[in-house]
Amino acid sequence: MKLIKRFAKYALGTIIRPRATFRELALERPVGQGWSVVILLAVLYAAVTAINAANGVTPVNQPFLPISEESYYFWETFFGPPLFVGLWYLFAWLNLVIGRTLGGQGNFRGVLVPLAFALHIPMIPIMWTTDFVSSTFTIDLQTLGAFGQIWGIFYWAFTILWIIVTCIIATQEAHRISASRAMVTALISAIPVALIAAVTIR
Repeated sequence: MKLIKRFAKYALGTIIRPRATFRELALERPVGQGWSVVILLAVLYAAVTAINAANGVTPVNQPFLPISEESYYFWETFFGPPLFVGLWYLFAWLNLVIGRTLGGQGNFRGVLVPLAFALHIPMIPIMWTTDFVSSTFTIDLQTLGAFGQIWGIFYWAFTILWIIVTCIIATQEAHRISASRAMVTALISAIPVALIAAVTIR
């Protein structure tokens, strides 16, 4: 029960007081809490892809991987969770290397844990909720007229911007560097992660 309350404190803190929360995570380095948030999001999105597979939904964009469109969501249900973990570790490692190159003082665990919350918590309130509702009720936002088209752009753009902001703050607190150096560190380290996600996640 104490671990759940602690997790809720960090998750809520990411939303309402990110700087203080990331500073605390960087100092305490509770790796188990970092794993918890990554696994939570991985499971939530596995549920979405499983629903898509059950409903016979195919990806809107042509998959890059050599998997048929008809079975893509079925297989993503299984490769998605380890992909989330791998991208988290890749992001943290790149962030650590680049941050230290720019004068940062972070260590791997002190970078890994804040980035787990900074990267994954912003995906839940709007992005995952929209994807889950759309998948469950097989709703194509493009068929909902102007509202659907605007929301389809908004929920992605808002979430991506939110993630960028939280990752910059987490980077600054983990490395104890200036905001400009944190921005450079976070954005450069995010590029390979974003490219891999764009190729694999549908």
